[in-house]
Amino acid sequence: MRWRTAARRGPRRGGGRLVTYGLIAAVFLVLLLLRTPLFIALGAASAMCFSLIKPEPFSGLMAQQMYFITEKGELLAIPFFVLAASLMTHGKSAKRVTEFVGAAVRWLPGGLALATIVSCVLFAAMCGLTPTAVVAVGALMLPGLVGAGYPERFSLGLVTSSGSLGILVPPSLVALVFVVVATSSVQGYNQAAQEVAVMRMQEKAARAAENAAARDAEQQDPAAEFMPAWAADVHEDLETPEAAQTSKEQQPAAPQPPRPEPKTDVNLKNAFVAGVMPVLLIAALFSAYAVITGLRSGARRERFSLPELARSARRGVLALALPALVIAVILTGRMTVIQAAALAAVYAFILEVFLYRAVRLRDLPAVVREAGVMTGMILIILAVTMAFNYYLANELIIIDLTDWIQSHFHSRLGFLIAVNILLLFLGCLMDILSAVFVTVPLLLPAALQLGIDPIHFGVIFLINFEIGYLTPPIGVNLFTAGAVFKKDLVEVSRSVLPYLGLLLAALALVTYFPSISLWLVRALGG
Repeated sequence: MRWRTAARRGPRRGGGRLVTYGLIAAVFLVLLLLRTPLFIALGAASAMCFSLIKPEPFSGLMAQQMYFITEKGELLAIPFFVLAASLMTHGKSAKRVTEFVGAAVRWLPGGLALATIVSCVLFAAMCGLTPTAVVAVGALMLPGLVGAGYPERFSLGLVTSSGSLGILVPPSLVALVFVVVATSSVQGYNQAAQEVAVMRMQEKAARAAENAAARDAEQQDPAAEFMPAWAADVHEDLETPEAAQTSKEQQPAAPQPPRPEPKTDVNLKNAFVAGVMPVLLIAALFSAYAVITGLRSGARRERFSLPELARSARRGVLALALPALVIAVILTGRMTVIQAAALAAVYAFILEVFLYRAVRLRDLPAVVREAGVMTGMILIILAVTMAFNYYLANELIIIDLTDWIQSHFHSRLGFLIAVNILLLFLGCLMDILSAVFVTVPLLLPAALQLGIDPIHFGVIFLINFEIGYLTPPIGVNLFTAGAVFKKDLVEVSRSVLPYLGLLLAALALVTYFPSISLWLVRALGG
């Protein structure tokens, strides 16, 4: 992204400025509470920033920053992944994957519950959308869980919570959006940091020059003009070492070059890889709870059948091959993420239209239209986010916020704990994409200055809002499960409480042990 530094007008702090910021924040929050689309709320806030605080016409500048989204090549992956998800959702892939996983693990203790968890993870990997996994897999598995003897509340919570694992499983649309916003935020912070470094260097040089001139005037000896030359030499020889040292320290310092940009590696491949180990950790915690519940409730177990496993494998192997293929070509470097996304879309099209024949040709316009609406929503929000990020950097707001955070948090762990508390609160009020667009530009620069790996920070961010999918009043999975299974919000919310506890435990482990998210990234050379 290109950045243009506007001329400063007046101080960056002050009562009038705070009132203006308060007005903008109030308008943004009111629009969100009124369920206004996010791009309108964020666009209105950005326009107010440019128009109320900047006297020059803002429309051209704001449009210019929104246009720079076209320079983000990673965004080409979004329409392909969304189209693949739409095709898989309307097809038979979910049913075939569920049948195969069930045949493989139903004979184990808690087998049907394990099949639900694994099916949700696999289907989320195919479509990248959490609510879709709740609808597609949950509708198939919930009646079977209850019929096998699992408690109804446990079963409802399981299908609702397991679907939230999708945002950590590659290819995750949320991870993709995080990388785009994070890259823009880092560039904006670096630009602002360079500007601040130059300003401070110039101010320091000017202040040193003024101090030197004042010191020379003060140190003029009134009797110097009457003092013979030999006395002046004796006077200089008698100067104490302490005075000489003080004189040297007061000399104006040589201007230093601006500090270099912090080294960061916020790329999509690393973001995808970093989610693998955390999602396995969460799936393991869910599975342990499922096995214990299955044993306690005396849930029915089915006998292992090799012919059924072979039959379901033949029927579901093509659907299972999609996430495996996409992940393999990305991790091995055979394809870029954009190429892998295009491959996923073509594969899903051939699979659902010609092989499974679950999506008819006459249904394709509706499927493509649904994918187009989702893609347009994401891209237009990203466009106004680019303008908002420009304003934050140009007015040095992110520098002020980063300095404040560094002055109040002297350890990485303390900062991450505070971020977790903030994000858990925001997860109750905002959907995950809204949170990415609003909070990442503010928090990521401070995390970088504290030495926190941006990929580790991204995983923490995603887990927090994975929890947000399950917390009222905005929890998307709660409303989705309530609508699909005809349950009220209170009942669904109570059913997910044990899983929220497990997710919080996983969040604590990932926060305290960065290697959980970064080990595989480093092992693959990221």
